[in-house]
Amino acid sequence: MLKIGQAYETLLAPHIHSKAPTIPFYSSVNAELVSAPGSLDASYWRQNLETPVLFNKAMKRMTEEQSGSRIFIEISAHGSMRLVIPDYFTSEQGHEPDTYFPVMSRGKNCDKQLLKLVGELFIRNVLVDFDALAPKGTTLTDLPQGY
Repeated sequence: MLKIGQAYETLLAPHIHSKAPTIPFYSSVNAELVSAPGSLDASYWRQNLETPVLFNKAMKRMTEEQSGSRIFIEISAHGSMRLVIPDYFTSEQGHEPDTYFPVMSRGKNCDKQLLKLVGELFIRNVLVDFDALAPKGTTLTDLPQGY
């Protein structure tokens, strides 16, 4: 990935406008809490492409600094952390994992998976900004076919 790193960063740069995260975001690039605006810029994503994933370090830091119940939402093309997160909690923390949801799952309709995630969050009393998901007046008939 080092061979394409510079091109990747150059192509991403015009399209990324990094704001400060509004929820705790622990980086698997450097195992740090990301809080400053601009931290998730194109150079960050280049590092993400080129360097080893520090998953255990980031999880350890997060579990030490964030108390209470946590919901893990994996934002990727496939829920690849479905087994890793429970394994981390049972081996490193000595208890069952907190709640985990993938945004997408291989072979399943992405739109339905997102709506399912929103429903799971809602029933767990997580505030969901429905206006950000669908403008006022949008109905199920306005959504793409496949529902």
